[in-house]
Amino acid sequence: MDIVILVLGLTVVGINSAHVLDNRITNSTLITTPRPTCWWNGTEYNHGDHFPRDKSCPTHASCECRSGQVSCVYPDCPAEYIACVDPVTPPCGCAHCPNGPNCGYGNLTIPLDGDYKVDENTTCNCLGAAGGPATCKIKGTCEYMGKLHSSEVFRPNDCDWCRCDLVTGNVNCFGWECMSQPISCVDAVVHNCCPKCPNGPNCRLGNKIIPANQDYNDGYRICRCPLLPSHDMHFGNGGPEAICEFD
Repeated sequence: MDIVILVLGLTVVGINSAHVLDNRITNSTLITTPRPTCWWNGTEYNHGDHFPRDKSCPTHASCECRSGQVSCVYPDCPAEYIACVDPVTPPCGCAHCPNGPNCGYGNLTIPLDGDYKVDENTTCNCLGAAGGPATCKIKGTCEYMGKLHSSEVFRPNDCDWCRCDLVTGNVNCFGWECMSQPISCVDAVVHNCCPKCPNGPNCRLGNKIIPANQDYNDGYRICRCPLLPSHDMHFGNGGPEAICEFD
């Protein structure tokens, strides 16, 4: 009887062990399900693999496979290397200027800080604008905002005037002097490029406008405008406030 009990006990233990092992196999199968792979240039890569973007340029850009998606990292290319009109971009590198910084004039290139004489009256140069078109000057003219001017004094708009140096081509522009003068009212308007006070000098007391050199009594205070005009006086709702004293 003791032997039979022992054998049965071993049989039960064997069944439980098989059951536990079967669960472990099932759980292990769920955990190790492979992640999606990536295809790049005809080659399959596993999750986490690193590879070059272009096999002919193994050091130019590095890519990685992440859950079926390919992401690539490109090298930083300095912007100053393309300060020319004839850049070269090699298959495995950054764009650069083999002839140095320059500007363009038609099919010609002008080196930075260089000049090119088109004819007896026209000279083009590349001064501080590498990578773009050259700046050209015609003798006896000045260029301002894309227009040529042949007179020593010209007006680019109704409110400014400019002086042209016909020898160097340099331009200096100025606004009307009245634009920098103080305004002695709070309701100024612009007339012929200059601010004017149609109602004379005044100041503001809340929503009320008080004429200058006049006292205003609001019932318990006497208010008047400042004596001198100020650069702080403005158009519209801005401007000086009246000074008030208790009566």
